[in-house]
Amino acid sequence: MTPRGAAGASARYSVGISLMISPETEATVEYIRAHQCGAVGVARTARSHVMASLPSECSACSRPYDVVMRKRATESLCAHPLLTSAACAVQMPSEMDKQHEPKRTKHIEQLGVPWEAAFGYAQVVESDGTLYLSGQLDHDASGKMTAPAPLDANGRVTDFANMGQQIRQAYVNAAALLARFGATLDDVVEEVMYVLDLDAAFAAAPAIRREAYAREMPQVANTLVATPRLAFREQLVEIKFVARLPAT
Repeated sequence: MTPRGAAGASARYSVGISLMISPETEATVEYIRAHQCGAVGVARTARSHVMASLPSECSACSRPYDVVMRKRATESLCAHPLLTSAACAVQMPSEMDKQHEPKRTKHIEQLGVPWEAAFGYAQVVESDGTLYLSGQLDHDASGKMTAPAPLDANGRVTDFANMGQQIRQAYVNAAALLARFGATLDDVVEEVMYVLDLDAAFAAAPAIRREAYAREMPQVANTLVATPRLAFREQLVEIKFVARLPAT
């Protein structure tokens, strides 16, 4: 079944009904389906068929049928008498619809550091205009840390004084990755900072973040998380980012 007056819109959606239902119910299903698929013109045509033959109020909830139909167009079907018999007929976009949807593409970027291949992940994934940056840390272009934390004989960190330098370099690396997509730190909407020591992070991070974002109050959501261990024993901080590509 295709909606009345929907010659040009039938390719956008389909409703399969195996039941014998009344014209009023059929028209209501058309109205709902048209709204689900954004076919506003079709919905208006279907609505005129419905409103011409329906009572003014729903017997189940006493609301105007116009309100009931709009609610059904945006929510799952419920037990309104008019709609119950057609509940199995109205579905969100069918498998056929999905086949015609454009496939999402992902674009990735790497820094070329050894642990990308060793662990198997992308430094950045771009999907639908959103950039997802894996945790960034202190290292130079070759992957060598610029300010490793000192360790004792058991491999435990003995001093957190390098927290600030590690945070700064993490932002430098993040900015370099964002630039590959034509974005900057100003396009970041969320960051999560994982640190080995909260006190050291609270002491060092505020000034460095203001410098990195070039704002007294960075316009980015932030979560600070303490963790007992990061990927490398000398590592004190790791920061993951989410950014939105600037409009073109």
